[in-house]
Order: sequence, then C-alpha cells, then structure tokens
Amino acid sequence: MTMRILKQASEFAAHYPLIVIGAGPAGMAAAHRAADSGQQVLLLDEQPRSEHGPSGSLDYAPLCTVWSLAGEIGQPAEIGLLLAGIARKVSAGQVIIATGAQERPMPIPGWTLPGVMTAGTAIKAVAGGNPIPAGKWVLAGCGALLYQVALQLLEAGVAVAALLDTAPGATEPGPLHQRIQVIQGVTALAVEGVHAVEGISYMTAQSHTRIKADQVILHQGLIAETHLANAAGCDLEWDTERRALRPRLDAQGYSSLAHIQIIGDASGLGFTDPLPPLQFVLPDSDSTLVCPCENLDAGTLRRTLALGVTGPNQLKTMTRCGMGACQGRRCGPTIVEMIAAHDRRDLAAVGTLRIRPPIRPLKLAELAAMQQTDEAIRAVTGH
Repeated sequence: MTMRILKQASEFAAHYPLIVIGAGPAGMAAAHRAADSGQQVLLLDEQPRSEHGPSGSLDYAPLCTVWSLAGEIGQPAEIGLLLAGIARKVSAGQVIIATGAQERPMPIPGWTLPGVMTAGTAIKAVAGGNPIPAGKWVLAGCGALLYQVALQLLEAGVAVAALLDTAPGATEPGPLHQRIQVIQGVTALAVEGVHAVEGISYMTAQSHTRIKADQVILHQGLIAETHLANAAGCDLEWDTERRALRPRLDAQGYSSLAHIQIIGDASGLGFTDPLPPLQFVLPDSDSTLVCPCENLDAGTLRRTLALGVTGPNQLKTMTRCGMGACQGRRCGPTIVEMIAAHDRRDLAAVGTLRIRPPIRPLKLAELAAMQQTDEAIRAVTGH
C-alpha cells in the first residue's frame, strides 16, 4: 500500500484507527511509525506539501483545516475537517495532536500596525520564496528564533537596520553582532506610525532612541498551541516557570482523555527561551490594543475588570475579547496576565478562555456542503 494524497473531502474514510494532526517533525515521525506497524493512519496538515513531506503507507491531507475535535471517553473522537472548500467529519480511535507552538503575544504600542509581523511569518515569507517588502527592517524582542530570523533575512538580501534585544542580561556575541547593530538591555518599545510602520522607539538604561523602519518583526518566545486540546476537553495547566498554558500529560504524552496524545512543541515541554520581562507581557499604556480582532484596548479591559470580573470567560462575555477569528490566540495569554495582575492572583488560579468550534474560521457554505447523517436531518426537519 502506498501513500494516498487526499485533495477532496470525499476521499476521507469515515473512520481511522489513528489520526495525526500536524505534519511537523513530531507529527510526521509519529505517523510514519504507526503506519510502519500496520495501522491505518490519516495525517493532516494546514500547510502545503513540502519536498520533505511524508511517505509510506498512510493517507495524507495537506492544506486541510481542522476546525473541531470532540469525543467522550470510551467513544471515538470526532474531527471536523475542511478540504478544498468542503467540510467533513471523520472519527478516530486515537488522536495525536502535533500542532506545534505559537508565538507569545507581544502587546506593545503599535504592534498591530501594517508592517509588523511575527518571526514565524517572516520565516514563511523567506522560505516560501514570496516577495519580501523593501525598506529597512528592525527586529525586536527576545529568544533564539529572533536571531535566526535576522540571519535568514540577511542571507535573503534584506536591509536589517537593528535587532533590539529585550532579554534580561547580556547575550554572548555571535555572528550576527558582526553584521548588524544588536542593542541589548532594551526596557521599553513602541512601534510608531499612523497607517503603517514608520519607525520604532526604544529605551535602555542609557537612552531613549528612535529608529526609522518600514518593517518590524516582534518575537518573545514560543508557547504551546493548546486550542485543539482545549476544545476537546483535555485538562490544561499553567506552567508557572514559563508563564504559559500547556496540556496536562502523563509520562507517555497522553492527555486527561485517554484517546488523545499530545507530542512535540504542542506539549509545552522543551522550550528554553528566556522569559520576557513583564513590561512586554502586560501592556503598560491603556491605548495599546490587546484584542485586535475585536478592537479592544487595555484600558477598556481594565475598566471592565474593575467591575469585579471573575475570569477570562466572564470578561469575554462582557467585552467580546477572544471572540474574533483567532479565537484568542493573539490575546488569550495577555488577558490571563491582566486578570492575574489586577486581582493579584496566581496565573494558575485565573483559568483560561473556553474554546468552542469552529476552532478555525469556517464559511457557512463550507459547512452547508458537509454530508449529513439521517439522524441529523431528522433532528432538524422532524422526518
């Protein structure tokens, strides 16, 4: 049996003994190992197939969106998929979540201006051969990935003006320090511009400086991508050392739901980047946007918290924060930090946003094209 590359929703089987979500290194290794042992495996990935993509006896669906994951203990998991504009649900005996990490939000003034991007977005632009915007680039934040991106941009011929490092303590000089200006000990940042990036200002113990910039990359480390696990009902916990949410797992990587295993960066284990200083995690200015999807700034959320909000989901109900297309990916960690700071509570006591399907944006036409069971039709029509 050879690998089947699925391009249409109609090509999915109704049930798979194992479904692996995410075709990064961890997901691909798990899918190959299971397929080699004789299991029928479905490997799902949102990204296009790469030249280093999977091989072997399995079903592989690139460019496939997972928009729901549910399943009671003792019952097959049900996964909502979107492929080529058609929604479909399939079941699985076991699910492996290998969706990787997301970048920690960095809510500084101007972080949502056009021309600001994450390190991951910049890497995709360079690796994918997409046109790279001209002009001066500035990178700001902390973590090894920020330095890696700077080197990749330089290799691609990009004019990198500076890297502003917000990590506490000094970084050992490396190859990058010989090629661009690396400024350490940055204690404050603000992206400047009206309709797009025009520059970035920063403070150190010695000075307050402004650099002209056309593009800004912000990055301050990685945290586990927990939306699928959250939506499925897996227990989550706050890693107080990392100040981030992660799934609660046993030694084999199994979640609180026995049919769901979580591996790789999605487990929240193995991150070694330094923690960002608190001023880059909690917005200082009330005018700084916290929830870009719903256009909510820090001042609005703080005034709502003063009314006696008990947790993230009540704040969500009262303000719509976390209800946008990103489902709280860009604001969720900041909201929890703001509640903990306002109430002087531990992060672990605050909780997190409740995630409901669709986990990814889904058009009504795509949902309407989904095959319906006789039971579902009778529930709606009565016959």
